[in-house]
Amino acid sequence: MFSLPSPFCSFKWLKVSIYSCILTYSCVIAVNFDFKVSHLAVALGCAACVSGARLLLLQRWQAFAEATDKSNQQVLQNLAPFDLLWVSFLPGISEELLFRGALIPSLYPDWRGVVIAGMGFGILHNSGGRNWSFAGWASVVGIVYGFAFVQTHDILVPMAAHSLANLASASLWLNSRGRRG
Repeated sequence: MFSLPSPFCSFKWLKVSIYSCILTYSCVIAVNFDFKVSHLAVALGCAACVSGARLLLLQRWQAFAEATDKSNQQVLQNLAPFDLLWVSFLPGISEELLFRGALIPSLYPDWRGVVIAGMGFGILHNSGGRNWSFAGWASVVGIVYGFAFVQTHDILVPMAAHSLANLASASLWLNSRGRRG
């Protein structure tokens, strides 16, 4: 079976993002793309809370720390600095289009859709060296991003929050290993 070197893995997310846009066009088109200053504050606040909580959990929850480290080794170990942006932003954009931009409006545009989409998001994060502790964490984070989306009606808010949290997490992990991220 042919497989691409790890820097090319980010192209998988580009393909997923394109398919998400095509498949969810009718759902996403109804979502506001009017990014306001208050929305920027929500996105930055979510990213900061997620990043801070992740740091605390890494220190206190061994299973989560091991799963995070194993997954990060697979994805981040051999990336060039520019690749870090791809790995941070493409999943943040494509996953938010699918889980918040498509699922929540099509299921329930309220707390029920947020919880269902968040749980699905978490369950699908139980792969690639990650375990159920990581999936639980991803479910909570997905719910946070979902509430940010429902409150602002702006898909750019969870996209920015998710992407920035990914970038912070990856950069901190690389810096902890003596590499600049």
